[in-house]
Formats: sequence, C-alpha cells, structure tokens
Amino acid sequence: MISTKPPYGSGAPNCSLDVIEDNLYVFTFHASSRAAADAFVANLNWVYARAVEKQTPFYCLADGSHVGAAPPITTLMRGVRNVVAKHPVRPYNRMAIVMNSSYVMLVQSFLKLVPAHNPVRFFHTKEAAMEWLRS
Repeated sequence: MISTKPPYGSGAPNCSLDVIEDNLYVFTFHASSRAAADAFVANLNWVYARAVEKQTPFYCLADGSHVGAAPPITTLMRGVRNVVAKHPVRPYNRMAIVMNSSYVMLVQSFLKLVPAHNPVRFFHTKEAAMEWLRS
C-alpha cells in the first residue's frame, strides 16, 4: 500500500507536490538544483505507484515558472526513465509543463528520450495548463 502523503509534499524546499484533486497533481520547482530534480523524481514515482494501485488516470502539472533555469537535465532524464521503467503498465496520464520559454526546446528534446507515450504540452501560465488538464 502506498503512503497517503508524497515524499516531498507542500512546503518542500526544492520541489514540492500538491494533490489538488484525487488524480490531479501539481509539482512546483522552487530551485534549479539536483535536489529539486531528485525530489521531482521521488514524487513522480509516488504518483505513478499511487495511480497503478488505484487503477485511475492521472494528470500532472510541472510548474518551473519561478526558477531561473531548468533543473539538471541528466538527473531528471535518468530519474524519469527509471520511474517509467519501474511502472511499465500504468493508467493513462498527461502532463502540462509551465516554464521559462528559453528552456522549452531543451525539455522537449529530453522528453523524446523518455519511453512514455502520453500527451505532454507546454504552457505560459499555470491557469492555461490547469484548464487543459481538466478538459
């Protein structure tokens, strides 16, 4: 049974996770550090495990709009690939990403290397991202 609380929940210093609705999750980057990338990966693993246990679709928003740079991309890539490999059979999901536009191309390149086939879209505002996730 999965813990009811994410490893790095509300108020975590580097990357926090808030459960907005039962299957809607908001990751917020507070730093562009390896610790932020590690916290994101730990939280993502918790979300995937929870979705697999409950067999429900899930929707994620990754908000990096208030950090100056993307977290270390190699750390994120390695961690996300491990999470996806650990949960090969999982419910449908989609992710919205809000971030500084100068890093979008870098993150899009990274996402092409991750063996996941669910929709990912980039947004300029958190509100637009939430609207898409809820639609």
